[in-house]
Parts: sequence; C-alpha cells; structure tokens
Amino acid sequence: MNRDSSDLATALFLVLALLVGGWFLMRADELTEPGRPVRTPAAASPTASAGPASPEPGSSGASPSTGPGGSPEPGQSSGPTPTPSAASSTPGPVEVSVAGSEGFASAVRTDWAEAAAIQSMQNILAGTDNDSRTTQQELRARAVALTPRGEPKTGGMGPSGWAATLRELGYRYELRTATSRAAALRLAARAIQATGRPAGLITRGGLDSWVMTGFRATDDPASGRPFEVTAAQIQDPWYPATVAGQGKTYKPGTWHGSSSLKGSLVRYQVAGISYPKLEGKYLVVLPLAAE
Repeated sequence: MNRDSSDLATALFLVLALLVGGWFLMRADELTEPGRPVRTPAAASPTASAGPASPEPGSSGASPSTGPGGSPEPGQSSGPTPTPSAASSTPGPVEVSVAGSEGFASAVRTDWAEAAAIQSMQNILAGTDNDSRTTQQELRARAVALTPRGEPKTGGMGPSGWAATLRELGYRYELRTATSRAAALRLAARAIQATGRPAGLITRGGLDSWVMTGFRATDDPASGRPFEVTAAQIQDPWYPATVAGQGKTYKPGTWHGSSSLKGSLVRYQVAGISYPKLEGKYLVVLPLAAE
C-alpha cells in the first residue's frame, strides 16, 4: 500500500471512531437526562424471622396477617407495646395520656359512632392509621352480630357489642357499669394507668361512643390513695359533624373538664326501651391487664 492510500485509510478510521464515540456519548446523556428513570438493582429485602402471633394486644413481633380492609386477624396485633405508667410515691396531681389524635377514625354516620370508636381503638392498639369506610363497615357488622338479643341498639350496635368486638379482634376488654360519673371515670383511669391502653365511654345517653385516651387526676390511681378524675382526654367519633341538639363536637385529643363531661357522660337510657341490666347506669369499656 502506498503512502497516500495509508493516509486515507487512517483518516477514514479516525472519522469512524469519532462518529461511534459521539453516538455513545449521546446515549449516555439520554440515560442520565433529568426526569428520566434510571434502573438500579433492587435492594435485597430483609427476611422477617418467624414467630408465633402475639396473644397480647400491642405486643411487638412478626407482622400480623391482615383480614378484609387491612384489619389484623383476631388474636394478632402489631405496633409498640403499651406501657403502663409507674405508680408515683409522691401524692399530688398526675396526667396520663396513651394517645392524642393519632389513630382517630370519624364515624361514617352518626349512628355508627361505636364502630368508629372500635376502629380508633384498634388503630391505637395496633399502631395503624386506618380510617377507611370499608373497615368501619366490617367492624360495625361484627358489633351488630355480637350484641346480645334485647339489648338497646344504636345503628344496630349495643354497648356489649363494643367490648365483644375488641375481644374478637384479640384485645382484652369488658363492659362495666358504675352508679356515678365519678366512679365511671375512676374505673377508666385505673384501667388506662394499669394497661397503657385506651378505655371507652358510652356517652350522650347511648347515642355516642367516646374513646378515652388519657386523664388528669388529683392523685395517682396506681398508688392506692383516694383520687378523683378532673379531666379526660377524648376522641369523639362524631367529629367534625354537627349533631342537632347534642352540643359541640371536639377535635380528637381534646381535654374535657368536669362541666363538659357532666353534659356528655350521662346515665344510659334509650328512649322507649327498658333494659334494667344497663339503664340508669354509667357504662365504661375497660381494658384488662394480661392474665
């Protein structure tokens, strides 16, 4: 090959190399163009260690199986373990709160307050934030089915159905009665203090269902000394609705003093229905300590 031919071949090779190199640079720019997704290897997911489902509400461990609407199956729970407050050795006022507004679920209908209260309590106990209508409908259906025959009902649900539904979901609760408002609040405060879990209050004569998430008292309920509850921290499922003739509803986590409690926490009485087992009493859905 003569010198001219060699020079021509070299020049052609250089031109071809520049064209190919330019194409690769252009593709690299396209792959890193702002807004264009860049595929990266997926990180390996950690494998959860297997273990038995926790029988005690709020205990930590393996994630629970979920039922319809994302609700934990009965007997299973997730989220942080509720921590009971330690007894104070020094007499004096105390304040205890196990939740504020977190976990709150508003009632789909005003006569579904009990189902919404169960939904809120389940959220607090399991560390979830499920406010879906579907879940509330499912909880209502459970409460309706678990309400004893003959018990007065609001929206198909009676007070006994509230505690029974929580038990079916795996949480230890029972319906208790008291002969006075002060006694009912003391029952609730002692239970919240002992378990670190919320209590339930049947309010407005049976029309509404409040979740009691905290209290203020003149002394520590766990101390064994006499005490009175001066305020209760409440989640009201009616919020933000306005219900004619029933007064104002409040944001979840609001503290209610004696005057507000006096107007809402009243004796149970359903118009036109006589039910001596519950009527004329103050009703509380209490969390129970582990067996």
